[in-house]
Amino acid sequence: MELADGNVAGVGDLIVARQNARIQAGGPGRRLANRDMLRIDVWDEIGEERVALVRRVTGRDPSTGEVLWSAPFELPEDYIERHADLAYAGNVHVAQGRTVDTAHLVVDETAGRESFYVGMSRGRERNTAYVVTERVHTADLSPEPRPAPEIGDPAASDDPALRRHRMAVLADVLERQQTEQSATETMRQELERAAGLATLAPMWADVTRAHAARRYENTMQSLLAAGEWQRYEQDAERGTLTRLLRAADLAGHDVEDVLRRAIERRDFAGAHSIAAVLHGRVRRIVGTPEPRAGTSYADRTPAIDNQEAERLARELAAAMDERVSLLANRVAVDRPVWALRYLGEVPTDPIDRDDWLWRAGAVAAYREERGYADETEAIGSAPERGSPEQRASWHAAFVALRMPEEDRKVAAATDGELWAQRAAYERETRWAPPYVVDELREAHLAEDAYRSDAVRAWHRADAAADDTERAQAQREAEESSALAQEVGAHREALAEVAAARRAWHAATELDRQQALMADTELRRRHADAELPSLHPSGEPHSEPDAGTVPDEPHANQTEMDTSAALQREGPGRQDIKAALAAARRAQQIIAGRKQEARHDADLASDDVMRRREAEAQQEASARRSAVRQDPAPSRHVLSLERDELELEAGQ
Repeated sequence: MELADGNVAGVGDLIVARQNARIQAGGPGRRLANRDMLRIDVWDEIGEERVALVRRVTGRDPSTGEVLWSAPFELPEDYIERHADLAYAGNVHVAQGRTVDTAHLVVDETAGRESFYVGMSRGRERNTAYVVTERVHTADLSPEPRPAPEIGDPAASDDPALRRHRMAVLADVLERQQTEQSATETMRQELERAAGLATLAPMWADVTRAHAARRYENTMQSLLAAGEWQRYEQDAERGTLTRLLRAADLAGHDVEDVLRRAIERRDFAGAHSIAAVLHGRVRRIVGTPEPRAGTSYADRTPAIDNQEAERLARELAAAMDERVSLLANRVAVDRPVWALRYLGEVPTDPIDRDDWLWRAGAVAAYREERGYADETEAIGSAPERGSPEQRASWHAAFVALRMPEEDRKVAAATDGELWAQRAAYERETRWAPPYVVDELREAHLAEDAYRSDAVRAWHRADAAADDTERAQAQREAEESSALAQEVGAHREALAEVAAARRAWHAATELDRQQALMADTELRRRHADAELPSLHPSGEPHSEPDAGTVPDEPHANQTEMDTSAALQREGPGRQDIKAALAAARRAQQIIAGRKQEARHDADLASDDVMRRREAEAQQEASARRSAVRQDPAPSRHVLSLERDELELEAGQ
């Protein structure tokens, strides 16, 4: 007969009842109960109904250990099909409290140490665990087609990502706790979660950001034309612009002035998205705004025109500041690794201790607000720019840690910005002149060696005794002089390339330093990633000074060094034309950039002068309008008017 669990049971099989029923279970007053273990003795038919004659396990004989059975009783077919399972296996809850000869436990990565202990302590003679090492429960998000788990055999796969070592699975099971918490512990945890910054900070940010968004939109509505405002209200990019304005607001910018300058710069004729155009203009005005580090959440809470929202924001800020103090005291007691690494031990001096607690509270507040749980790193990299409130908390924690200010820009950058800095320097290396300092040094040595050979040959010619020897010496002198001139021309070309290389190195110094810091930060964030090198193979990471290229050979230069230089000098000539072309192209680029920089400086100066002239005109206009207004009457005039009225009343 097929059971409720889909298995088939016959005579002699053990089954387990899964529901209480009003069936006499082989004893006076004993009814069938859930988890009663039964043995099928025989099948019988009573009329048209089929029943099983079963016995119930009542325990074991204390002396012999044999299983004791109840008297046989009838179990209807309908109950067996709907409420009975095979009793040879069950979960750990069924096995708890039982003792068997041998126990067999199936363990996978979802088990915990409590259930593992129950399953592995039921057998008197032997307990066996069958460990599932295939990760068949995880979703496969790879684009390549693969057979479904029920078709493909995970055990036959060579992919280590799909198989784990059995001891690794068991180690995770022993570390996983599945004990159900008491009602008091659950209530304490829920209260702790409700009072935590991970709960309060989003509520506070939502209230303050909603007020800020209304203020921004009121400003834009007053500056935009009616038709443009209607288009803006339907714009899908409004949220992105609001987040940028909120970041600029937290960074200390006057958002109303920024919006006025962005809107009055040009009209929006032909713009598909007014919000996107404003986003670009605002970004050019404020750059990449970074929120300022506030001292407390109360200080970061702006004034809100809505009384109810104002009260809620102030209450949330007060609760969050109290939470910061609580977290600081917890850090002082628990002394986590990150606190000892960045803050040191808790000072004993009261003033130093208060400062330590303030710093620890700022860091712990950000960690709880962000959910950052690294044991050794205090704050890690900054949150995404779409969360300006969290970035403000990160900056407050950064200031509290008193880390080097030059590290803040790199730590606050997103991965995309760091990759962009690397890519910017990689583009600069494409027009870099080749590195020819070594070849230039060898050319210096070779030129001086040829000139020395020519001088010695001329001296031999002057001292020669016969004409043949003199002619030979003169011929060698002329050849050495010609070679010296040729190598000298080569040396001058290399000197031009080296000078252009030094100019390129100076012009790209800022991009190079930013790329190096970005590369270091990316390697820290993604330790397992293999990043390509910033520098081409065979080139140094820094340029030598101009003084490292000798103008004259050293006095102790040996003939072996000179001959080696002569041998190595040759291949450099073959590429000198391409090197000169690259050097002159680099010089043109550098000259063009200098001209653009001067032009931008002149434009900036003109903008400053125009702005000052406009402010002066506005001030003069306001002064003239104030002069044209009727002056307020003096006290003497008011007194005379009052006396005149009294005299008229007296008459």
